[in-house]
Amino acid sequence: MKDGNRRATVEGEGRRIVLSGELTVQRATILFEDISDVDLSFLQILHAVRTACETMGRTLEIGGERPELVDRAIDRAGLLRGSCGHDGLG
Repeated sequence: MKDGNRRATVEGEGRRIVLSGELTVQRATILFEDISDVDLSFLQILHAVRTACETMGRTLEIGGERPELVDRAIDRAGLLRGSCGHDGLG
């Protein structure tokens, strides 16, 4: 995707995501599609982004139906709603 000064690319079977330019979002929704694995690093990044959004008065939602694989990973990581002192990922 390229639009003006913004660019987003996914390289190497989704292992590297490159974002550049002005990336501003007031509200975003993440939808999971065709997920085959979720690791703790991904969940930590997702949690950090969600926390940062809340701090800045922005919204990051996990929308649609989450695969059971993602729910199990969130549970194992201890990131369920309320378990980390605030909204969590659950």
